[in-house]
Amino acid sequence: MVKTKDFSTRTNFIERKNASTADAWGVALDIGYSAVKGMSPNMVFCFPSFARKIAGAMITVGEPGPDDIQYKDENGDIWNVGSMAQSMISSNDSNDSIQSLYGRNRYFSPMFKVLALTGLGIGMTNNEF
Repeated sequence: MVKTKDFSTRTNFIERKNASTADAWGVALDIGYSAVKGMSPNMVFCFPSFARKIAGAMITVGEPGPDDIQYKDENGDIWNVGSMAQSMISSNDSNDSIQSLYGRNRYFSPMFKVLALTGLGIGMTNNEF
């Protein structure tokens, strides 16, 4: 039996020196239906294209894993992003609409905004390069 979970998008943060100019910090993003892919002068990255706002009472316990991404928006709401958000999904869950996940005009949905700002934040992260 093939488990579809084995083929899900993985979270990767690969630090490396990429071509860039001295006077600008460019961040390239591709926010696709399955993954957010990005490149900056010091990194290439990828994470699953899914985010979920967590309820105020839900607190992450313990140390975050290497693939865990959380985003705090301007209203103070906390969002789990990527693999962390996917782990919150259950088979009887119907919170996310097809339109916000796969619609052609999903660009104005709160989830898309979180994915875009998370990608920009990751692209601007300092590292050894």
